[in-house]
Amino acid sequence: MMILSNEKILKMTVDFPKEFNEGINDNFVTLKFKPINIFYSGMGGSGVCGEVIKNLLKSKNIQVHINHSYDYFSNKFSGNDIHIFSSYSGNTEETLTAFRKAGNIENRYIITSGGKLEEIAMEQNLQVIKLKKGYQPRIIFPYTLGAILTFLNYFKMHQNVEPKMIVKHLKVIKNDSLVHEKLKQIAMSIEDNIVSIFNSFDITGVALRLSAQMNENSKLYTHISNFPECNHNEILAMEHMKKLPLKAIFIESKYDYDRIKIRMDIIRNMLKNNGIEIFCLKTDSVNYLDEVVSLIYMGDMLSVYTAINRGVVAGDIDEIEDLKKELKKR
Repeated sequence: MMILSNEKILKMTVDFPKEFNEGINDNFVTLKFKPINIFYSGMGGSGVCGEVIKNLLKSKNIQVHINHSYDYFSNKFSGNDIHIFSSYSGNTEETLTAFRKAGNIENRYIITSGGKLEEIAMEQNLQVIKLKKGYQPRIIFPYTLGAILTFLNYFKMHQNVEPKMIVKHLKVIKNDSLVHEKLKQIAMSIEDNIVSIFNSFDITGVALRLSAQMNENSKLYTHISNFPECNHNEILAMEHMKKLPLKAIFIESKYDYDRIKIRMDIIRNMLKNNGIEIFCLKTDSVNYLDEVVSLIYMGDMLSVYTAINRGVVAGDIDEIEDLKKELKKR
């Protein structure tokens, strides 16, 4: 497999607005009814898409259940539930196994670019949301997210959310030299440190995406602290945290509860008083979706700038390929 250069990865990452716009405008199949429950199976970048969708659909009282494993849900399903199996390659071991264990349940939908999952879907006459080929799964994330939003009729459910405005804001971020400079400065400060990410549960998908991008692109270890849960346990590890080579990133949402914002402010001050350097990711947004995709975009670029600053190759996935080779032997 050809390893993409940091310059190529950066260019593809900066093109997030174009890819997202293409995803929400491509001619995908769309759901014919509003589901009560969405059961979503996926790993890696495909799985994180599900976590983001879970956050985005919360306001519409649609329960999204996420499966990141080989098993399938034991719930009692109804005809108003849908089952999404997402694997960019179509060959993800865990997702294929979950698909087989699900059996011939109603309302199964496949998101893939090909592979075994598409073959099985065609054999069983299932609807496929067909993604473009030739990408690493994490690179095609904005296109995939746009495709899923289109499939779920997100913009029909949220008629006050204008997709053109979302893309316009993403383009503003892309062309804002001050945003890029800020992200480069954070990347320089992160260096070889552990990255501790602080966020509310309502934007867990954003935090999971940033964490995965820091792992894959920057080759850094990360930890996620969700508010308010982290105030009931992790706060007692503050003395240990200050001994670690650690930097903190707070992902701020203007849609968080006021008490969450107060808790974040208190913890931020406690961390500062313990000598831990803190950075913030936030954006001006017109609505919740705008905020989520904009924060993800900024985090994606930050991870590549961090890779460049650290002198590592963002496109190198040798350890993942080595793991797959070992698994094939057993």
